[in-house]
Amino acid sequence: MIRNFTRYLLGIHIGAFLVLCIAQYWLHANWVGWLTLSLPALFHGQLWTVATFSLVHINILSFIFAGLILYWLSEGLQQWYTEREMIFTYAMACLTGIGLWFATQIGHAVPSELAGLGPVLLTWFSLYCFRNWYGSISFILFIFPITLPARLLFAIIAAYQAFMWLFMEIPSHQIAANSANIGGILFAYLYHFQPWTKIAWPRMPKMPKPAPKQELTPAEQVDQILEKISRKGINSLSKTERSFLEDYRKNAGALRNSIRG
Repeated sequence: MIRNFTRYLLGIHIGAFLVLCIAQYWLHANWVGWLTLSLPALFHGQLWTVATFSLVHINILSFIFAGLILYWLSEGLQQWYTEREMIFTYAMACLTGIGLWFATQIGHAVPSELAGLGPVLLTWFSLYCFRNWYGSISFILFIFPITLPARLLFAIIAAYQAFMWLFMEIPSHQIAANSANIGGILFAYLYHFQPWTKIAWPRMPKMPKPAPKQELTPAEQVDQILEKISRKGINSLSKTERSFLEDYRKNAGALRNSIRG
């Protein structure tokens, strides 16, 4: 059964993709440009693109591929993280990815655009590998089922992203966003291994359950009534207490008579 967080997250991305498709192919409106992050867009005041760039996908194939990985990672990570932590890591993956991408773009003659779930997927994938470091991950590459150790798969993907960033994106000013993916991996490392990056989310204190009320024996009830008489006088007794005391006296007298007989 799909968890609520995963359902809502997929619903948001599917809804955004459908809206953008309708706007582009039916209304002939370029809403993608209003949601994609770029330095010119930021300088022109389109600050909302910081929050919307992850909703933009190049085509339907990239959308399906990213959606499947998003579903798998979201479901897998929620065995270790709460919904608040998932939201926090999603947001911080975007922000750290933007930070490293922005630093890489400085000085580029042709600034690139940032779109898609790359930083989020790399962050969640890294966290999953860190949590499952000595385990294995099975997946299908084209039509071939493959199983690799989680640490090896993480090393391959991290090395590829680092190579593309250092030797392609930076020196050749390639229009790419591997820097954002590296930012997501770095945040995942800090979040998993550095305690200061974790937020102590406030939790509502649990109210202690009241102890089950124990029923008093007739003798204990009599003792309570006699104690009340000694403190407040016999006139303080209620009708119920008087009736109980009278019944107890009669029962005790009958018990003594039966014993004597």
